[in-house]
Amino acid sequence: MHYLKSLCVGEPSTWVHDFFVRYSRGEFEGPFLCCKVKKDVKVKASYEWATYLGDLVVSDVDCDFKVDGGIYGKRDFRPVLDELGLEYKDSSKKGFFQVKIRGEVPAAVLRRVYGGLEDVFVLLSLVPREKVSARIKCGKKPPKPGKKRKTDFVSATLPLEALEGFVEEVFFEEKPGFREAEVDYLFEIRELEIPEGMSAAEARVEAKRKGFIKRRSMVDGREDVAEYPLLI
Repeated sequence: MHYLKSLCVGEPSTWVHDFFVRYSRGEFEGPFLCCKVKKDVKVKASYEWATYLGDLVVSDVDCDFKVDGGIYGKRDFRPVLDELGLEYKDSSKKGFFQVKIRGEVPAAVLRRVYGGLEDVFVLLSLVPREKVSARIKCGKKPPKPGKKRKTDFVSATLPLEALEGFVEEVFFEEKPGFREAEVDYLFEIRELEIPEGMSAAEARVEAKRKGFIKRRSMVDGREDVAEYPLLI
């Protein structure tokens, strides 16, 4: 289950907390995604969707992909890459891990990369070496906090065979059959629940964010707005 869906209608994993450390009190633009459905599924989205969309791109194909991009996270994910025999350029720093990957990688290996790294940002551009409707283009680095949201940070093409699962995760209140749709999130943080005895630096990381998720979807011109409690 994608972490955004889990925040709204499921039980989020503990690592989802790391994605909210950048937020203090206030209202913040969250993830955005839009898509058009024709002979395939064209998607544009903010960076938060990159890992999920990349996983979909490689899910049902067996060709090699030309890979260019990076992987970024707060945990050391490099052992996963080492186990798979992937070559990478390492520029990790204390407390933050980042690598760059460039070359050709089989889809089967990429599936294991995405499957083992759902809690980090896998910002890989993937171009198939065969003629298939499955590719993705990503920005090179996660945007810095406070920067204007880029709603086309990720662009992807998915085969129609992926549509049902895609709708279930992204437009989970809808069913396949629409032509155009978008979903937009706003995070409203009202309180920071801070454990006692922590320094300011520790509190920023460990505090739980309490408030609301405001989710607006637009499907074939029909708007729906929903609000969900947030405590993460």
